[in-house]
Amino acid sequence: ATAQGGEVLWEASPQLLRLAFTAANPGGGWLGLVFTDEADQGGMGPGWGVVGFLPDGAGDAAAAAQVQEYLFTGAQAPAPGGFAPPPEGSALQEAGLAVDGDDWTLYFAKELVEGSPAAAVITPGGLNFISDALGPACEGLDSFSCYHGANRGAFSLNFTSGAAEAGPAACDVTDTMYYAHGALMTVAWAVCVPFGLVAARAIRSHGAAAFFAHMALQVLGLLLATAGLVVAVRGFCGGYRSVALSHGVLGVATMALGYAQPLNGLLRPHAPPPGEQPPPRRRAWELFHMTLGRAVVAMALANVATGIYILHTLQRLSQGEASAWGALAAAAAGAAWLLDGFRERLLSGGEAECRPAPQSGSRGSGSAVELAKAKPSAAA
Repeated sequence: ATAQGGEVLWEASPQLLRLAFTAANPGGGWLGLVFTDEADQGGMGPGWGVVGFLPDGAGDAAAAAQVQEYLFTGAQAPAPGGFAPPPEGSALQEAGLAVDGDDWTLYFAKELVEGSPAAAVITPGGLNFISDALGPACEGLDSFSCYHGANRGAFSLNFTSGAAEAGPAACDVTDTMYYAHGALMTVAWAVCVPFGLVAARAIRSHGAAAFFAHMALQVLGLLLATAGLVVAVRGFCGGYRSVALSHGVLGVATMALGYAQPLNGLLRPHAPPPGEQPPPRRRAWELFHMTLGRAVVAMALANVATGIYILHTLQRLSQGEASAWGALAAAAAGAAWLLDGFRERLLSGGEAECRPAPQSGSRGSGSAVELAKAKPSAAA
């Protein structure tokens, strides 16, 4: 029995797999199987799979049924073009979809060519990890397009012994969890951290106040991002590698580098005495800290953009809602960029300043006491 309470019949050899998957699908629409690695079991990829579907409004189900293979890249809505097409020269054999009332049977034969995506995840003589899912049809679309929700599961199946085991339990991520993750990450990386960078660049001219503003904004941003990470880890399905557009992978990398920044700050060389230029070691640290901070923000903003797009493809945001969310995130980050351009004029009360350009660095360098002593007056 599969995760959807269906049945699988198969005949496997090193060169060819024949398989039939039967399950109740009262909502119509589509039915599919995805072969993955063990680490990705329970998610819709990465992997190779086959989906049978009925175009919206199909009259004769037997004549209209379509069966296609796909390279699944992860948690992305099954919309037309949403998944990669099969490689050149690849084709299913004996493929079809039999519809008998609520019972659907998806069947196909697939040649297992060495080095092909299918051969990479199918083990004819051993254990296979499979996700199965079904979903309703969506009006106006000629492919499988509606989100499966909780109608997804996973099981392992040994093609030699016939032994089968249930995989990770199916889960349906609620709208609230998606929105909470997205909102926390957007506020953290499009608002708090960019404005914290602006505060850092003002430390040389405005001392301890700018330093503490930088620290407070960066810590708040990391706390919010951590909360967003906890929501994703505890509530989302399939693991971070299964998320489309490398969103999960880039997100983990961004968080790791984000956590490294305060640790890097603790290792900063001491600030030079007032009136002296920073030594080479100090300048190198400032350049590294500033560059890494900007790189992390760029990575995070790119991930915010892909996250909004994924929510749209998962039909959790309309086109208008996704556009509005993206515009707000861009406006917040853009405001920080503009503020950085006018910070000297604004912080000096509107009077233009003429001073040499400061040395590169995050300016979140010496202690607040050192900085206050170096610049006893906050006025420019």
